[in-house]
Amino acid sequence: PDTWIVNLVGSEADLLAAMKPKTRYNIGVAERKGVRVREASPDELGAWHEVYRETVKRNGMEWHGIEAFEVLFEVQEPTDATLRIWFAELGQELLAGVIVGFSGTRAIYLHGASSNQHRDCMPNHALQWHVMREARARGCTTYDMHGIAPNDDPGHPFHGLWRFKTGFGGHALHREGTWDYPLQMND
Repeated sequence: PDTWIVNLVGSEADLLAAMKPKTRYNIGVAERKGVRVREASPDELGAWHEVYRETVKRNGMEWHGIEAFEVLFEVQEPTDATLRIWFAELGQELLAGVIVGFSGTRAIYLHGASSNQHRDCMPNHALQWHVMREARARGCTTYDMHGIAPNDDPGHPFHGLWRFKTGFGGHALHREGTWDYPLQMND
C-alpha cells in the first residue's frame, strides 16, 4: 500500500540533484567498478529468476515460481502496457535485474532481484538510474518504485527498501494497496 514516486520531469542533472548524496555516490561506484546495464529479452527470464531466488532466500520473502513472471510477459500483448527487463552485469555475470512496466506517462518498478555476489559494486543503483533515464526517454513523468515501509521505521521488514528507494528523491504515496484479479477462472 505504500510506494515511492520519483518525479522524472526536468533534466538528468535535476534528477541527480534531488537524490541523496550517498545515492549519487553509489551510482558513480557502479560506473567506476564497471557495472553495465542492458535491456534483456523475456527469453532470459530464467537467468533473472535464479537471481530472484537468491533475493527471496536472503530476505525471507515469499517465493514465486518462474511461471508467475512468464505470465506477465504473455498477457501484456493485448494491453496498452509494456513490460521490459534490464540486467546489471559485471563482465558476463548477472548481478541484478528489474522488471519494469510502462503505461502512458508512468513507469512502474514491478520486481527486482539481486545476487549475493559483488554487492559492493552497487548494481541496483546502476539499474534504477538507467531505468529512470529510459523512462524519461519514453515520455514518462513519474517512476513508481513500488513497495516501501510506511515510514522510516527500522523495525519494519521493508525498512531497507525505504532507505534504498528514498535515496533517489521523490515522495511517499500511501494507498489502499494492490489487488490481483484473475484473468481466467477455472472450474
